[in-house]
Amino acid sequence: MGLGKFFENKIFFKEVKQVLNSGKVSDIELKLLRYKALCALRALHETIVVNLGKMHGAVLTGLGNEAAPLGVLLGMIESMTVEDFILSPKCGDQRSQMAIAVATDLVLGQSEHDHSYMLLYNHLQRKGVEDGNVHWGCLEHGIWPFFTSDMMRVSGLIAGAAWEARRYLKNPVGLYMFGEGAASQGVAHEVLTWICAQNYRRNAEELKKYDKMPLSERAKKFGVLRPFGMILGMQVNNWSIYTDTLDEHGGRSKRDSSGKSRFALWAESYGLRGVDVEGDNLEEVILRTKEAVSFAREDVPVSTMLILHMRMRRTGHNEHQISRSDEARANRQWEKSSILFESDSAHVSEREMKALWDTEPIKIYVRYLADLDVAGESVLKEILENERKAMDLKFAHAETEPLCAFEDSIYLRSREHFMFKPHDWKLPERERPLDEMLSGGTTTDRALLNVISEFMEEDEGVTYQGEDVGSGGVLVATRRLQQKFGPERVFDSPIAEEAIIGTTAGASIMRSILRMRGVVKTAGTKICEIQFMPFNGDAHAIMRTLAPNWYQKKMPTAFIDIEHYGIVHGGGSGHYHSDCMELHYVNMPGIAVVCPSDAYDLVGLMRAARESEWPVVFMSPIWSYGEQECAAKIPQEKYLIPIGKAAVKRHGKDITVVTYGTSVRAALREAEFLAKDGIDLEIVDLRSLAPFDTDTVFESAKKTGRVVVMTEASVRMGEWLRGKIFLNSKINDALRRSRKPMQNKSEGIEDFQRRVGDWVRVTGDNLFSVSNLGKSPDIYDRLPYIPVLSRGIAPIASGKDAEWQDLPFEEYADVVKNERGDEIPKKHLRSARLALIARELMRY
Repeated sequence: MGLGKFFENKIFFKEVKQVLNSGKVSDIELKLLRYKALCALRALHETIVVNLGKMHGAVLTGLGNEAAPLGVLLGMIESMTVEDFILSPKCGDQRSQMAIAVATDLVLGQSEHDHSYMLLYNHLQRKGVEDGNVHWGCLEHGIWPFFTSDMMRVSGLIAGAAWEARRYLKNPVGLYMFGEGAASQGVAHEVLTWICAQNYRRNAEELKKYDKMPLSERAKKFGVLRPFGMILGMQVNNWSIYTDTLDEHGGRSKRDSSGKSRFALWAESYGLRGVDVEGDNLEEVILRTKEAVSFAREDVPVSTMLILHMRMRRTGHNEHQISRSDEARANRQWEKSSILFESDSAHVSEREMKALWDTEPIKIYVRYLADLDVAGESVLKEILENERKAMDLKFAHAETEPLCAFEDSIYLRSREHFMFKPHDWKLPERERPLDEMLSGGTTTDRALLNVISEFMEEDEGVTYQGEDVGSGGVLVATRRLQQKFGPERVFDSPIAEEAIIGTTAGASIMRSILRMRGVVKTAGTKICEIQFMPFNGDAHAIMRTLAPNWYQKKMPTAFIDIEHYGIVHGGGSGHYHSDCMELHYVNMPGIAVVCPSDAYDLVGLMRAARESEWPVVFMSPIWSYGEQECAAKIPQEKYLIPIGKAAVKRHGKDITVVTYGTSVRAALREAEFLAKDGIDLEIVDLRSLAPFDTDTVFESAKKTGRVVVMTEASVRMGEWLRGKIFLNSKINDALRRSRKPMQNKSEGIEDFQRRVGDWVRVTGDNLFSVSNLGKSPDIYDRLPYIPVLSRGIAPIASGKDAEWQDLPFEEYADVVKNERGDEIPKKHLRSARLALIARELMRY
């Protein structure tokens, strides 16, 4: 086939294998295809830079460093079928995303609205675009969005996705590209440890542990329980924005006596292959990537970290760091530039830049093709010019598209009714009968185990991972779960909370892709566990990353994160175990936060979480485990409790107690005693902190005219709840309209505070000022009293008695006889502080 006809017919990579097998394309013509791809990526970068003034947001390109990311993509393409390549989850930094777009266009065939066009469309912020730079992707074609600037944070998502894909397909390989600076992030250690743990090959002796558990034939034969392959492409820039490499990572890119860089040795310490590659040499990158793909697809897969050494970045971290004249930019004279350090002095001078551009990837490849006598310089130049013209035409077309209007923007999508839109629940809604609120039945820990087992029996795609869950966990909440479903679906994770959350979310997104493409038919809910809620501090960053990608971009990020919370083992475990951290999550728009108060609601909320479209933090109260106080009769007929719907657990006319979790039980018990004194409490169990059910609270407040907030968490969480109530105009107005006459009109809020004690917070400094309110007789017109019963602000004490003294409720035990006639303690909760505040509120 002649060269002209070859390009005229636009044979793309999806046809390469077929054509090669038929002998119609020579190795030389394949190299020309690679060159064409290299020119296409260069043209995309150039078009963006030339039109810099028209772009929205930061402009980050890999101009002059195309060989490293593109070579990895081409190596994958030439080793895979189209379907395998598309199903391989791929993500990376900004320049890598552009390479993925160009490579995918070559695989699927270029079109008027292909992926490189959509990148330009995004930069121009046209209709429907979420932001102005490359936070873009196409999950349908395996292009995962650039989630966050904390680059290694996303590596966990890709690892989880690769694991889920490998459960059903052998050939997909996860790809994640990043700069060497990101390797300093702590999550890099967590994710690499997780990859190593899943791919560990057990010997016959080590497999005996699972003899009596379900185990696939593949796992029995090869000894790897959860295999998958990854390629991690580390692009060594030799400087990062303004930071010298010695300051950034101690010069780990330098070679030691073995000839390997310390980055390569670092990768090998995690069980990966560490391979140093000349990053500006397209042919070498492709060759090493093909080797990496082969290792990743073995029955015992080995992941590879390609250390892609580049002489230096030929562009800044973003284009605003580059000093170029308008003439140099218009004429694409990229060597006529310098990279700025801060604002005045050149970090890379124009003379140094010219030397760098003499060794850039296209010039290297042109010389390589010339040595092979593939084509003349004029032909190769024509190919580059044709790609430039094609990309400029795409840009011109994108410019004609309408701009993104406000009503299409992320700001409207950020509002709660967009985040948690009405859901068409499949199971029937059913509430627990009020006359059973204080009766026993199945305990919460048993209910949790049963409902997870129910999910796993109904859907083989459901998986469960977390710290010690395989053995039943420290709290024995998952006992016998691994024995029943096997270590390929229920497994212990490393002590790496961010990796636990990230890989679970990645597997969930991948499951949605596999389902969309018909590979699987079921939802395959992904569940993970954080052993104690205070341990989640390490995972806040990944949750903050996932939340906006759900509520702004509507990515299919549904998974359940079970976090055991509250007082542990009768008290004395301190804030490292007993603290309640829900305040961190309720301030992350896009994360649903639910908290059951008994076994009945636990089952119903778990079923709703399984059906939901958003990430769910499921707070499970530790105190309730094994206690009949929070037990319930679970009907055989399946039901659910809708997320976002509170429940009135006890009707009353005098005071509304707004609470959730363990505190609900204390409020219910205390209400029975107060009723004997003629004080009638109404108990509103929120169940969902996000989304928040304003309507139920409003109806109750309108009826009683008095509201108390009660929480096991710190006062800051209590103040957040009071703010949700007080700052809601409907509820505030209801409290004012239904207020009771004051018995002593000379009293002010300070008198009220003095009588109830310091541990009841009547106002919060961040909401109201007592001095501004004064002691006006009409103070209730200005501020409806909404006392907060909660823990204090200080860290939780480690002493058992001290911890209980800080809680808004107390534990009591009655001696009862069990079925065998043995006397055993039966625990229940009450709240003397709630009783005091209720009596004081009845004065108003």
